[in-house]
Amino acid sequence: MKVMKAPLTILLIFFTLSGYADWQIGEHRLIRNYERSNNTLEVRPSGRTGLRSIGMVTRVGGVNFEAIANLQDYDIELSYIPERENGSRLQLTVDGKAIYPTIPDWQLKPIAEYADSEYTALISLFGEGPDSERYYYIDYHPALEDTLLGLRLLQSDILFMDVGSFNQLPSKDGEVVLGHMENSDYEVNPSNLIRVATELSSQDYQAWILTDIDESANVELRDDSLWIGINPYYYFWTMDYSGIEEIVERYEETYNRYERAFNANNFSVAAQLEDTLTELEEQAGEIEPAVQPVTALTDAFKSSPDMISNLNPVVRESVVRTAQYAALFRAIKESDSSIWNIFLTDIKNIDLQEVETPNQWAKY
Repeated sequence: MKVMKAPLTILLIFFTLSGYADWQIGEHRLIRNYERSNNTLEVRPSGRTGLRSIGMVTRVGGVNFEAIANLQDYDIELSYIPERENGSRLQLTVDGKAIYPTIPDWQLKPIAEYADSEYTALISLFGEGPDSERYYYIDYHPALEDTLLGLRLLQSDILFMDVGSFNQLPSKDGEVVLGHMENSDYEVNPSNLIRVATELSSQDYQAWILTDIDESANVELRDDSLWIGINPYYYFWTMDYSGIEEIVERYEETYNRYERAFNANNFSVAAQLEDTLTELEEQAGEIEPAVQPVTALTDAFKSSPDMISNLNPVVRESVVRTAQYAALFRAIKESDSSIWNIFLTDIKNIDLQEVETPNQWAKY
């Protein structure tokens, strides 16, 4: 009997009716599971200490930008000029001089809404779901869900999980989705792929966070542009189980002493050692593994940002722009809330193309 393959259109209808829609990135299929209703990521800033917190790195484990730009002595105002060409509608007035940085509306609106919120985490693969052994459940900051920017930042998080696939751009129904001013016509240098893969294999690590912690965040007026001193980087980390291992060693040693005392009918000593075992069990239940930075790997990519830019320049541009302008917007909001609120009102009516961001991805 000959088995017929369903046409692509029938498959797409099937996935939609069954509660799924999919994106393809290289060899990977990421789905939008409509039955998973809560994809919201709400994590507040935790600063440098968050990078050593097991709770932070295992909840976010993705993209988190916290910087607030240092405006120094500049007087900076902002406004949205809808009559201008898309990509130059943000007007920054710096010490009385108007400049128009390059940032298209599809990035501008979600970045501003993100900067206005109290939450700094943008993307996490560690959302809640019924089968976390088989699937990553993807959560988004509320400002990024169902936006093209959210899709770009998701890809920045998973970039190192398969550099041979994720140097490509996502496609849906066989077509790559591009934002205004984006260009998919870039070539990936095979030598750069090898360079990235070699660096990743040079150190043992568990995961990473894409962050801007400890970036200078200074702003500086240079000719007709505003320079923002933020270059997001990947912070690599691994688990340090030495504290737990120490408890286990002490428990085994104490248990051996307990057995010897009990077998020798030295019940008073055995009782004391039994109390010690109970205390060690309680300590073991309370102790958490520590986060150990993999500094050499972090520094390798931080000192050579071209490795990331050359891997996927479209994704990297969205990452840098998000971190820089979120920091700038936070600073302006702090310095003049009335101007900031007017700006938020002006951009509220920007009509963005809805992009159904994926919220589930099979681990294998």
